[in-house]
Amino acid sequence: MERHDEALEAYEKVLALDPSSASAHNNFGTLMQRRGHHDRAVEAFEKALDLNGNFVDAWINLGRVLGESNEPERAEAAFKRALDLAPDRAETLGELAQLYEFTNRVEDALETAHRGIAVDPDDAVCNLVAAMCDRRSGRIDEGIRRLESLVATLDPAKSYRMRFELGALYDRVGDTGKAFEHYEEANRLYRSAGGGYAENKQRYLQKIATLRATFTPDWVRSWTPPPSEKRPSPVFLVGFPRSGTTLLEQIIDAHPRLAAIDERRTLEVVAEDVAAMDAGYPGALADLSADTLDDLRAAYFAAADQYAEQPPDGLVVDKLPLNISDAGLIHRLFPDAQFIVAVRHPCDACLSAFMQYFTINDAMANTFTIDDTAALYAEVMSLWRQYVDVLPLAWHRIRYEDLVDDVEGQVRGLFEFLGVGWDDAVLAYTAHAQNRGRIFTPSYQQVSQPIYTRSRYRWRAYERELEPVMAVLRPWIEYYGYDAD
Repeated sequence: MERHDEALEAYEKVLALDPSSASAHNNFGTLMQRRGHHDRAVEAFEKALDLNGNFVDAWINLGRVLGESNEPERAEAAFKRALDLAPDRAETLGELAQLYEFTNRVEDALETAHRGIAVDPDDAVCNLVAAMCDRRSGRIDEGIRRLESLVATLDPAKSYRMRFELGALYDRVGDTGKAFEHYEEANRLYRSAGGGYAENKQRYLQKIATLRATFTPDWVRSWTPPPSEKRPSPVFLVGFPRSGTTLLEQIIDAHPRLAAIDERRTLEVVAEDVAAMDAGYPGALADLSADTLDDLRAAYFAAADQYAEQPPDGLVVDKLPLNISDAGLIHRLFPDAQFIVAVRHPCDACLSAFMQYFTINDAMANTFTIDDTAALYAEVMSLWRQYVDVLPLAWHRIRYEDLVDDVEGQVRGLFEFLGVGWDDAVLAYTAHAQNRGRIFTPSYQQVSQPIYTRSRYRWRAYERELEPVMAVLRPWIEYYGYDAD
């Protein structure tokens, strides 16, 4: 049993003995939030506040989880209530500034961050948000000065986020040497603070190896026949992270007949149910009964319906890039499902993943070094190619570089594949993205802006740093029709 499970049991006992403890409800909510149970976390924080309406930490925690739940208005109200109770608390101002920046309210974010810096000039979060706003507003040198003066003095557990941002700032001014150094150090520090995930990267690679060993033509032919689908199959938008899936998802969601789910783990509940069967995942997929398949589909839709309502005469598009590794599971559940596969030059995709601050999980624990990132790319794409060979998948590929060059042309072809027809509303996808609230991907800044091309073939500025992984990536560069020179 992991230690957070022990803590959960302990707080459940405390709450059973003393349900009037606001602190216990607050701590229980924090555990629920860490485990991804946002509804239970909100309930716990609200219970703490019912017991003690002046509990500042509970207001801050409620604001955090509401922000993560895409309720920015309620999150903002919670942070402001915390500030009413404790006006000069830099932590609260930093949380509010982050919320504004996440929801692309850049001017509000900068003003709030400056308020926090006035309270505590060395506050890490306020300075980080201010530097992010500097970069977004073109004040690159100011952002560099702000963070360079702090980064060496902070505890490593607090400084890796700053180093990711310094990497982005130096990249913007073309100092690729310093940018890459900061990204390497950011990943090293983040790996050290990773709470065990650095050691768990092998779990994801082992999952891929198991899937590749299992999905053979003979095994697929042994499957029990699936029952008819009672409602339209979802569409799955997949690809390697940082390959343009968020841009595509925003364009797709602007179409009146399409509703997109933005990086929610809807499929995970099904994979967990299959894994709990005697033959495990993926072995149990072969012998599923019709009733079991119906139950698994119902479990998927119960999760998906929390995040998107299927439009009349339309489709739900479930976007989570690394669902590409579970395309076999998806096909078993939904034989009629369509796949949109987002592709970007492999060097750019790997470089961008290495440079990105991700929430750590087993998959993303493989992006702490450029070597591991390239190895992950090759494993993921090899599995996808195998799926294409052994399963009758319906899929449509879009290259990021082609999309930014010709949005309308590329999207018309996509909509023809999906059978929904063209709608001019998709051309206003930027305004649509700005009105959606928080975007749950690292690309939330980019997709709220008009399309730009500076990320196309960005890797050429880092050819020296990428040279050690070119042998791994070159086959995929050729496979997807890119120029390796």
